[in-house]
Amino acid sequence: MPIIDGHEWAPALSGKHGITEQSLRYKIKDGLEFLDLTDYNIQGHLQLINFYRLGELNCSSPLKKYYEHTRNNITSLDLSRCGGLKKLNCSSNVGLTVLNIRNCSNLKNINVVGCLGLSKVICDNTPYSPEKIIEQTKMSFCLNDECQEVAYYDGYCIMHRRHCCKEEGCNLQINISKEYCSNHQSICKESDCFSRAPLNSDCAYHKMKRETEIKEIRKQAMKRMEDKLNAREQLREQQIDVSQCILLFSILPFIFMGIFKLYNCVSNK
Repeated sequence: MPIIDGHEWAPALSGKHGITEQSLRYKIKDGLEFLDLTDYNIQGHLQLINFYRLGELNCSSPLKKYYEHTRNNITSLDLSRCGGLKKLNCSSNVGLTVLNIRNCSNLKNINVVGCLGLSKVICDNTPYSPEKIIEQTKMSFCLNDECQEVAYYDGYCIMHRRHCCKEEGCNLQINISKEYCSNHQSICKESDCFSRAPLNSDCAYHKMKRETEIKEIRKQAMKRMEDKLNAREQLREQQIDVSQCILLFSILPFIFMGIFKLYNCVSNK
C-alpha cells in the first residue's frame, strides 16, 4: 500500500528546498494546506499519514486530451488519519472500491463523481453516510467550463448554480451570486431614483423623460433656426426695398428734367 507521509512532505510546504514537484503540489491555498495529487500516477491503494493540518486533498483522475488513460487509478483510499480534512476530491477514479474517511469530522465537501466502482465507505464520526456518498458517484460534474465540482443544482455546482433574474418578467438564468441579469443589474443613473435599469443607463421612466427633453430641445433649436432664417429673409427683402427706393430717387431728377424739357419744347411751338 503506497503511503504518503506528511513529515516527508513538510519541507516542501516550508519552501526550504526551493521549487520542487512536491512544493508545487503541497502548498497553502485559501489559508488551508492543500495537497494536489492529480496526475501523480498513483496505482492501487493509497494512505495519507501525518497530515494533521491538511485542509484539502485532490487525488482525482481527470481525463486528459493527450493521455490515452487517466494518470491515477486508486482502488482504495485511507484518509482516517487526516482529521482536519475539509475538502476531498477523488473523482474519476473508476477503480476505487473502498473509501475510508473515518474521523474526518471536519469534512464539508466531498467529490466522488465517476467512482462507479465504489462499494464500501467507512465514514464513522463524519457528517456523511455511506449511502449518500455512493449515490453521488452517479452524479455529473458542473456544466461550468473547467469546473470539476459536483452538479447538485440542475447541472451546476453550489458555486455556479443559477436562478432567474429578479426583474419582473425576466426569465434569464444567472449565477446565484447575482440578483439581476446584465440587462437589469444596476439602478437608474438619475440621483435619488432606485428603479432597476440596464448597466449605466436610466430606468424606463427617466429614459422616456430624457427622450422627451431631448425632443423639446431639438424642437426649440429648430424653431430658433427657422426664426433666424425668417429674420434673414425679412432683412433681405427690406434691403431690396431700400435699394429699389434709392434707385427710384436717383432717376427721378432725370425724369423730371425730361418732362421739363418736353414741356418747354411744346410751349415754344
